[in-house]
Amino acid sequence: MADFADRLPRIGYTGGSSLLLLCLLAALGCRYRSQGTILQSTTRQHAEVEAFYWAAITFSQTLGAALGDWMADSTGLGYEYGALVFSPAWR
Repeated sequence: MADFADRLPRIGYTGGSSLLLLCLLAALGCRYRSQGTILQSTTRQHAEVEAFYWAAITFSQTLGAALGDWMADSTGLGYEYGALVFSPAWR
């Protein structure tokens, strides 16, 4: 999904990452509008809550991959050094 968003004609890595960020924010916004919160509640588990949860997970994971591609290719760092930017060793 990240590769598809990044490689759309005329959208590139920046546009693909932006598109995925908007999708994630839309999923969280819909969840908030529907449930009144974006927090995961263990007491109110039903299909709608589960769908919002998995949509947010899918978009956030894909956004991470797209940002990694963007960092490696668009900044010229390459994949080895681009990975260091997101590495927990820096924290």
